[in-house]
Amino acid sequence: MRPIKQITLCSSIAGVLAFICAGISAADTVRVTNPATQPVLTSRVDEPARVPYQVQLTGASAITCGSLLSTAGCGGRINGVPTGKRLVIQSVSGTLTTNSPPTNGQILVATELPQAGYYGVPSISMFPNIIDIPGQPSFTTGYSNVIFQSHLTVYIDGGTRAQVSITLSGPSSAAAASITVSGYVIDCTAAPCEPIVTQ
Repeated sequence: MRPIKQITLCSSIAGVLAFICAGISAADTVRVTNPATQPVLTSRVDEPARVPYQVQLTGASAITCGSLLSTAGCGGRINGVPTGKRLVIQSVSGTLTTNSPPTNGQILVATELPQAGYYGVPSISMFPNIIDIPGQPSFTTGYSNVIFQSHLTVYIDGGTRAQVSITLSGPSSAAAASITVSGYVIDCTAAPCEPIVTQ
């Protein structure tokens, strides 16, 4: 009985396959056309117009620091994005020296035209500010070196300037700051950039 069941099963499968194959012919071949008037939609896998971007704001001419009540912060300005380009900020990081350890903080990227603010919550790590003079014992100054980093996405079109700042809660002073802004720039002259949707 077992061999008969196997033969019956194989016969059923062969019949189904023969039925399916009988319904396919060369006339049913799928053809995709790509005319210039209505091209097939594609995605920019390599995006050749995408250029890495990184700027470091440092020194008194690039960064100002201040304090208000129990907060301290530093900030600097990104020069205008060239016309025909789009800057995409992906990360803001850096370091500054404070008189006490912070409890938390915030990153702000503020654009001028249009006026808008984009916030990020940074991860913060600290280590003491150590002075090491040759021939003398090392000592700490009582200040903390704060390292911060925040991942956020901000789109800035050509001709717009932006202010980048870090504000920390807890310290009453901040100085010796360095802020690094990283991302990429898209060339909108090679192929028009899609408008940024805002609501």
